[in-house]
Amino acid sequence: MSKLLRSGLARLRKSRIFWVGMAAQLLYCAVSFWAVYDGIKKYGAEVDYTVDEVLFLPAAILGLVLCVVCSLFIGQEYSDGTLRNKIVMGHSRFHIYVSSFILCAAAGLMIYTADMLVSIVLARLILGPVTIPGSLLLTKILAGIFWCISYSAVFNFLAMLVTSRAYGVAASIFLAFGLLFFASYLYNSLIQPEMIEQPKEFAVDEHTEISVYGDIEAWEFETVPNPNYISGTQRAVYQVLADLNPAGQSMQISEADAMHAVRMIGYSVLLILIVNFAGIWLFQRKDIK
Repeated sequence: MSKLLRSGLARLRKSRIFWVGMAAQLLYCAVSFWAVYDGIKKYGAEVDYTVDEVLFLPAAILGLVLCVVCSLFIGQEYSDGTLRNKIVMGHSRFHIYVSSFILCAAAGLMIYTADMLVSIVLARLILGPVTIPGSLLLTKILAGIFWCISYSAVFNFLAMLVTSRAYGVAASIFLAFGLLFFASYLYNSLIQPEMIEQPKEFAVDEHTEISVYGDIEAWEFETVPNPNYISGTQRAVYQVLADLNPAGQSMQISEADAMHAVRMIGYSVLLILIVNFAGIWLFQRKDIK
């Protein structure tokens, strides 16, 4: 397998797909922090950003970048016959699959590392020093490393099992957006407050006319249960699904405490193992023409 990894890393280093993906991620990172900087300039004290809140924002689209990089990079081996030649030369399917996963993970980790370095530099320049404890920051960065590897496992799974490069790219992009939208739904459901305030009645007299669009100071509010708040078993299930989803982890990481970040790492390891075991089992039975 060492030969497969050496040749794969050499090809990755020369891959335009990889470098374009890296550039796209860093460009998004720069645009994200420019938006933060522009917001601070326009609204000043009304915008209360901290380094901790924005540090992981650019990494939220990492799945979209990796889905293209992995599917195109691995799919090229199908289209040019390289993968079939590896089997003919005597390499086991197990080694081929695992080496492919390692290459995808290496590509993802390099992009993630570059993104985090640029994010840390820009965040410090714009917002000042990091305020959270160093141990918690390192735990969150480590959680990001594992969600990056879990993304790589998922997209390598698709790339290795879908023979057509075009179909593989389409399936990966569809899955990446699906994970992102599903994570957004789960996150928005989980952050709903248990109680909300709503207008009770208008404070008006015979000399005052007010519409529903009138002065909010004339309203009376009451605290009521939020009908969108989820609890009990449903909340526990939503939380597990959000933690298991790499996109869900990227949305929660800024607010996560140390225990939550460690739990995310555990779910990422579980996802990596399940996807890779399933992928190896299916790839060993796949008919490669």
